[in-house]
Amino acid sequence: MSDAVAADLAMEAGELSDQGRYAEAARTMAEAVARYRALATSEPDLYLPFLALTLHNLSLYLAECGRGDEAVESATEAVTLYRALAESEPGTYLPQLADGLVVQADRLGDEDDAALDVLAEAAAIYRAVVDAGPVEYGPRLALALYRQARFHALRAEDDEAADVLAEIVGVFRALVGSGSRAFRDELASALYWRATYLEKVPQPSDALEVVEEAVGRYRELVEEADGRADRIGLADSLRLRAGVASVYYDRAGDALDDITQAAGLWRRLAEDEPGSIDFQANLGAALHVRAERLNDLGRHQEALAAVTEAVTVYRALPEDELSVHETSLELSERLRIRLLSAYN
Repeated sequence: MSDAVAADLAMEAGELSDQGRYAEAARTMAEAVARYRALATSEPDLYLPFLALTLHNLSLYLAECGRGDEAVESATEAVTLYRALAESEPGTYLPQLADGLVVQADRLGDEDDAALDVLAEAAAIYRAVVDAGPVEYGPRLALALYRQARFHALRAEDDEAADVLAEIVGVFRALVGSGSRAFRDELASALYWRATYLEKVPQPSDALEVVEEAVGRYRELVEEADGRADRIGLADSLRLRAGVASVYYDRAGDALDDITQAAGLWRRLAEDEPGSIDFQANLGAALHVRAERLNDLGRHQEALAAVTEAVTVYRALPEDELSVHETSLELSERLRIRLLSAYN
């Protein structure tokens, strides 16, 4: 049996996957797995790494075409093989074992608590190798940690999620010196998400400091390149800082400044992409909050104008989307009626 045939099948499967033809990719990769399995029986030292890799990739394709149980089985076998390989050649195969563990956790899914243990092992491996290749392994460590944070968040374990995100912040803080703008983006994002979970804990003492750094970093990125993703990040961070400042620090003026800036960013994003429902809905939400802060400060006519625009924005959403934002529209309509009754 020729290993060239197995290699060609694996390559063809990858090409099919790139085209979104996952069922065909899975069938083709399964053939490659079968061939490498047979080859590994006679020459394990040579072919077990190829078998592990094809099983790893097969699990990805199986998951994409909805064959979840088979995807778990394939990912688990790949991890078993990488674990054995890592025992004999840790320098080569430990990172691949960690990659396999992350995929195994994804295949197990968010409902399976065992996935959290799998991710913890992956993160431990990445920590052990990150000094040897920080630019290569740091982002992979962060990926495993993001998966851990998601598990905690889904279980409303906000303290734990915030702690994991603190480590992610540290990972990207160490990488920003490499000169890659991507790491600066990642750091700003990690700061935002950490602040999001800090805001939810009973005493969010660090939330304001963390979100202020996120705002500052996103503002620098926007000033440099004015990219779409960074404008979204800045708008989200300003909205979060406005909430923290208003709710926990009684800083209505600062909150108003931030939500006004956020509304301006969402307005511009919505104008640039008039078909974006998310941008329109975020503009409506920011205008509603702006109206609340203006009302808090006694600027009632401005508050009425802001909430009236919020209602207009929500009502302009397509009918099939309006139901998703029906509660937000109702809240804005109630605030508008209350302002009309009290101050007109």
